[in-house]
Amino acid sequence: MREVQHVNWVNNAYLLFAAAPVYAEYLAQDEALARLLRARMAEIRVPLADQAFFAGLTEPVYVVAVAPNDSPSTVAVLPIVARVAAMNPLIDLRVLQEDEGIELLGKIVDDEDFLDSLPEMDLPLVVLFDRDRQYLTHWGPHPQTLDPYLDDWLNRHPDFEALVDDESAEGQTAYVELLEQLTHEVRLWFNSGLNHVCVAELRALFPSSTEDDAEDEDAGDESGDEPGDDEGYNDNGDENGDAGDEVERA
Repeated sequence: MREVQHVNWVNNAYLLFAAAPVYAEYLAQDEALARLLRARMAEIRVPLADQAFFAGLTEPVYVVAVAPNDSPSTVAVLPIVARVAAMNPLIDLRVLQEDEGIELLGKIVDDEDFLDSLPEMDLPLVVLFDRDRQYLTHWGPHPQTLDPYLDDWLNRHPDFEALVDDESAEGQTAYVELLEQLTHEVRLWFNSGLNHVCVAELRALFPSSTEDDAEDEDAGDESGDEPGDDEGYNDNGDENGDAGDEVERA
């Protein structure tokens, strides 16, 4: 179980958040992972109604994503979070590895219920704060609709979880092979409809007016678009400003 250091929340939350790495800095830590996340970014299409919602936010939202680099869910989810953040400069995204992220949250979150539950939370984890860096809500590690796919995959590969703790050369080789296979299949599942589900669940976390939400939903319904179709979708978002350009360069 992860340990969380509880500290009294003080105004240095502003400084601690500002010092945390942005998405581009997170990518710079691991070039192999960066290539994978850039390729994943190119697969994401965000419905126009959702783009309008995120672009229309008028209050700052600060986001901390705790994203271990060996998780298939990180590969699937983190580029979606980054694309959403790039739609509005008022969405400030910081991304950290597991240990650093848990440590940061222990210092800047003043919600005791959240902190008590944090050691047991699955990663990746997305945590939202308001303009005063006050905790709003959290989400993760992926849409619940992914769980049946994962359960089926794990049933077909019963050795996977045991291989996590196998430190032998053979065991690690087998684990890496299965992890790569699972990561590939998770990407396929997301591209078959879960990208849209993930965007919708992230959207529900952000504060907004009911009237604006209703108008956006009507616009989305009138478009007749489904996840996977190109119409009604547009590429945008980046590592910290223009991810579309970054994908083209990758």
